[in-house]
Amino acid sequence: MPTTKIRNKTIKYKTTTRKGRKIVINILPDKTVLLKIPQDCQKNPKEILSDKADTILERIELLEKLEQLAKEYEPQLKTKLLLLGRFLDIEPIKAQKGGIVIQNDKITVFTHGSDGISLTLRNGLKRMLRRIILETMQDYSKKLGIKPKGLQIRIHKKSWGSCSSRGNLSINLKTIALPIEYIRYIVAHEFAHLIERRHTRRFWMLVKTLHPIEIKRDSLLTYEYLIYRNELWRRILTT
Repeated sequence: MPTTKIRNKTIKYKTTTRKGRKIVINILPDKTVLLKIPQDCQKNPKEILSDKADTILERIELLEKLEQLAKEYEPQLKTKLLLLGRFLDIEPIKAQKGGIVIQNDKITVFTHGSDGISLTLRNGLKRMLRRIILETMQDYSKKLGIKPKGLQIRIHKKSWGSCSSRGNLSINLKTIALPIEYIRYIVAHEFAHLIERRHTRRFWMLVKTLHPIEIKRDSLLTYEYLIYRNELWRRILTT
């Protein structure tokens, strides 16, 4: 993986191409800088990194703070599951039928046959997230007078969700780890893309119509990092 120096700090980076004219910079949980560069961009990656040095270093500093936060939550990250913004205990039970039951601060995981805890959790959380999103979509459909053609719950490596040109929404399974208002905000973001494909002023007005309270990117990044460090989530996402 290539590296460069930004103000005496060694930075790992990788690049990919994208449609459109905007350069997108993401900082991955391991502090690698991901550059999404338009195909016709004349600048080389090191020039882009130099131009965006302040933003990149701020993001890396935030991740270093998150690493400290992860140390504080280390016991929970190892043994509990982050769900709807809080850590819950897991109790596995062998049963005739697989499924999950959430009560108070505990998730009871009923495993059946060869299905392990991770697979049972994955399937149960997928159904749970689908119910939450469908209820949210009904609310948003009334406000905008439009609804998506379909909904898929998937595991995305990078994004929380997406909206296809055909009007299908795809939401990341790990979204269920977030507080409910964060989930509703992510759905609002993708819902607005049904009307406005690009992140224009009109797009952000649509998002605000659906979800007046903006969820800051740093807040999402905090949860993303906790999910990344949560042992049970790692198993669920790789099962």
